Amino acid sequence: MTFSKDVIWIFLLILLAPFSSDGQNAKAAVNFTIEGRITDFGDGMLVGTISDFKTNTLTLDTILVKNDSFKHKAFVNEKQIVSYGVTDNRFAKYRKAVKDGDTVLVDFTNKKLKAIEIVVFPGVNIRVEGNASSYLNAYSTGSPEEVKIASLNRKLYPFRDSLSDIDYTNKQTFRYALQQEEKFVNSISTIENSFIKNNPSSIISSYLIFQRFQTFIKSNKPEADSLLTLLKPKKGDVYYRRMIFIKNNLAESKKAIKVGEKFPDFKTKFIYKGKNFTLNQTQGKYRLIDFWGTWCIPCVKEMPQLKQFYEKHKDSLTIIGIANDNYQNWTAFLNKHHYNWIQLLDNGPIKLSEDLKVEVYPTKYLLDPSGKIIMIFKDADEGIWSKIESALNIRH
Repeated sequence: MTFSKDVIWIFLLILLAPFSSDGQNAKAAVNFTIEGRITDFGDGMLVGTISDFKTNTLTLDTILVKNDSFKHKAFVNEKQIVSYGVTDNRFAKYRKAVKDGDTVLVDFTNKKLKAIEIVVFPGVNIRVEGNASSYLNAYSTGSPEEVKIASLNRKLYPFRDSLSDIDYTNKQTFRYALQQEEKFVNSISTIENSFIKNNPSSIISSYLIFQRFQTFIKSNKPEADSLLTLLKPKKGDVYYRRMIFIKNNLAESKKAIKVGEKFPDFKTKFIYKGKNFTLNQTQGKYRLIDFWGTWCIPCVKEMPQLKQFYEKHKDSLTIIGIANDNYQNWTAFLNKHHYNWIQLLDNGPIKLSEDLKVEVYPTKYLLDPSGKIIMIFKDADEGIWSKIESALNIRH
């Protein structure tokens, strides 16, 4: 049985994105501010990623919240929407999901309910107000675009919350659950389509179209092209510019790498509790590269077994987890469960999973000390552990 993610953001570059963990661009002074109050939030962090679309880099921007309040300064090159979300489990809605007869706790909360979407650009002063009683029900003011995105999300979030409450685990009500999902998804699409129709020049419309465009560009190019006709972008619209670039530079699909080939080197700063990582720095030991996600039930189910395997073989085997996820869910999951082998995030303007044509989750690559692939495992497999042990013993 395979388990593939329905919607994976598509970007056309071949390695993981350069990344900075600083709160602002080190080369420039701050040029926008965010302050506000979110009742019932208490103390914590809101974390977002600010993109530099010209250099294809991301900056991790962290807002510290103390006693429900915050005041923050940061830097941005171009107008864009930044989603600031929590990195803990305060809004999680865990339910038991069944996989091969076993139950796994899965967070069904829509990721947008854990974040505040804000339109940022040089010179803007933004005010955020709201509450955190059941989800991050907070919205921004400070510019006409802030008012628009706040108004839009006030309409969308109740439907997203209803989506998060759907129980897919009860076999007797599963058909009804699918009907409810279709109802809420259609309501969301209707609201978004109405916004786009009435605001074809807004960067928010480009942002909404951009998310759909990435889904269709490889599977349905005519549909992707038709999306662009809905917009009348203003000069400097980063999302429209990105879509045109993708359309004009769509490369032919690459073949998936095979056993016997060398796994490509890559580098990233998207590393859990670390600063930099390159695959080459792990040479000299066998390596198990695991593509997974917090949304993937088989991935979550096998994590305790993977942890036991890691503890048993960590002297001879390096495990590298690469999560196709968003930063907030990934961090919250690892903070909760303490899976402390090397953990990387495959999220941003550049995706390794896209380049390697990883379509089934989990997918694992076993590499020898030189980096050559000696085994590939797709989907969860109870026999994987003995197969890897056999491979290690034969080659020792």
